[in-house]
Amino acid sequence: MDFKMYVQNVVAAYVEKQNQNVIFIKHYNTLDISEKEILAYVKNTDDKVFLYHDYTIHDMHGAYAPFWEWIRQCYHQYYRSKMPVKTFLKECGVYPMHIEPLAGLIDNQVCTRQEDVFHFEIQYEASRMIENLVGILEYMSRQQNLIMILSKFHMAPYSTIKLLQQLMEQTMNVHVIIMYNDEFRIAGYKKLVWDNLIQKSEEQNLQLDWGSMDSRRTIDVQDEFWFDKNKKEEYLLKLTNMYHTFALEDAYYYMGDIMYRMDEKTSWLTKQEQIPFLLLAAMIDMNLGHANHALVVCDKLASLSADKEENYFIRYRYYYTCARARMILSQSKAVEKYCQKCIDVARAMKWI
Repeated sequence: MDFKMYVQNVVAAYVEKQNQNVIFIKHYNTLDISEKEILAYVKNTDDKVFLYHDYTIHDMHGAYAPFWEWIRQCYHQYYRSKMPVKTFLKECGVYPMHIEPLAGLIDNQVCTRQEDVFHFEIQYEASRMIENLVGILEYMSRQQNLIMILSKFHMAPYSTIKLLQQLMEQTMNVHVIIMYNDEFRIAGYKKLVWDNLIQKSEEQNLQLDWGSMDSRRTIDVQDEFWFDKNKKEEYLLKLTNMYHTFALEDAYYYMGDIMYRMDEKTSWLTKQEQIPFLLLAAMIDMNLGHANHALVVCDKLASLSADKEENYFIRYRYYYTCARARMILSQSKAVEKYCQKCIDVARAMKWI
């Protein structure tokens, strides 16, 4: 029996019995298998919703990928005609402070927030975001039998791994099939949560190991992010959504690579293209408690631009970021100075 046939048999049996929320299929090769091939032996698919995702190597994976995209897909297919997105989120029991940003994320893939969150609130807000995701999936599972297939899960971001730890504890009509290559080296920033997830799956007897039947093994490789200048708008959107959904570990990892390329002048981004990345990098730093590094980023912003003086929005964001970082460092006089500069810009723009 080859790998594809093995997976087909395992998936067919799992879908029929559905006696566990999550199963892991561990292998040691890079054999590709499509969604159609995975589901080839599955019978009676009409009463089930199959959601499939194949992680792409060297890509920037979005916050909790692919779960927000799956939720967006299901909302537009099954709920949009019945209720507006904010009503849907309320029905799912989403934390009220998160309804506005998540409505934008589900409606048009853009997460925005009127009120910012401070660094000392992050741990609580991040835990509530995980609860939001679990609550939405639980709500949808009352009406749809959700079968989720994650291929090449060894490339999944930190935020998704954290979410899976929670899903393993739930009892709902959501069933996740995870396939991963154990030969891959997991990126350092997510290694601990990955090891915890795998240990937990072994303790709960959720692991199926293909290795005993397979002699074809890959070399020891790691999924590193490869920056592509042509995707800069996509990256900025994904990083912004990570920031607003508190997938900060992922945002910090990807932004670190982009910042390094800016410093080494290998990003090929113009000065104007760098500014939104730097503004976001400073905010990510602050929400992770790295106020001193946020100020270093602010200095880079200041050195970039005479243009800052001509763009009121950039000026406001720059002063606001400086004020936030100084506040974390308890530098009250500097905070007052930058707050006043924010007020001056707001008045000049007739925002107040």
